Amino acid sequence: MAERRADEADRPGAAGHGDLLSGDVGRLVGGQEHSGVADFLGLSPALQGQHLLGLVVETVDPQAEQRALELAGCYVIVSDVSKDQLAAQAVHDSYVALQKVERDFRTMKTGLLQVRPVFVRKDSRTRGHVLCCMLALKLHRELERRLATAFGTTDEDPHAVTVADALAALNRLCLLVYEVEVIHKSGTDKDAQQEKKDKTTVMRLPKPSEHQRRILDALRVSFPMKL
Repeated sequence: MAERRADEADRPGAAGHGDLLSGDVGRLVGGQEHSGVADFLGLSPALQGQHLLGLVVETVDPQAEQRALELAGCYVIVSDVSKDQLAAQAVHDSYVALQKVERDFRTMKTGLLQVRPVFVRKDSRTRGHVLCCMLALKLHRELERRLATAFGTTDEDPHAVTVADALAALNRLCLLVYEVEVIHKSGTDKDAQQEKKDKTTVMRLPKPSEHQRRILDALRVSFPMKL
């Protein structure tokens, strides 16, 4: 038991309020009709029933303190699903997965998919627009899962490849289009041959870099070799 004495009378300006407060505490503790106040304040039996003037007593219950420390930072998850159908770890993982649901809503509303604004007016077209966004979200989840399997997550490695990183890298794989000038010669006589210039378009596929190839392999996507 630790005791701390507050000498209110020695402080300037403390007379009156301090005496009134300690007098009230003393009357509450000393009165028989308020015997439970002493237990509430944690006073020892030796001090109970006395008229306290300026004396504040603190006690610490070790058992109560230990119970509070054991429950510090703990939470309880209650489910109506029986343990035969869903294990305790599965219930906990489902609860933790709520942050993924919130992140998916953010992705749909203001992130990659941007379900809004909606530029259609009919109900059927609005439902179709939202359905396409939900399908795109399903693809986004699958891309995220495959990339995490190959490169890990940002929780483990801050330089891990995310879906946004993969899309930015693969976005550089553009179809190469060249405009070529072709000369056509007509006639059999070399001196009388006429040249005719014509322009044609040639398209070629780019060659993925090593980083792009790793992303394609992680996503299990085959890059075409020819058009």
